Amino acid sequence: MKQILTTINPSNEEILAKYKIVGKQKTAETVRKSRIAFREWKGSENIHRRSEFLHDFAAELRKNKPALARTVTTEMGKPIKESLSEVEKCA
Repeated sequence: MKQILTTINPSNEEILAKYKIVGKQKTAETVRKSRIAFREWKGSENIHRRSEFLHDFAAELRKNKPALARTVTTEMGKPIKESLSEVEKCA
């Protein structure tokens, strides 16, 4: 039987989304691939390129901060001010 994770808006109990939960084998395979990617990332990219990538990623988070904060608020019931701070912290 497939397990499903359901996200629910805590303020009105509306179902927001449903996600299939992956099994241990799929999780282990994803972790294995992540380890390989990390080794390639740290070995093949110079520090300046990695830094540039992370700065670009932070800029994308900031560009999308209002939408990301609304998602955090909807899914977790946090006040929007806290959600905006959380997105900024991630950036």
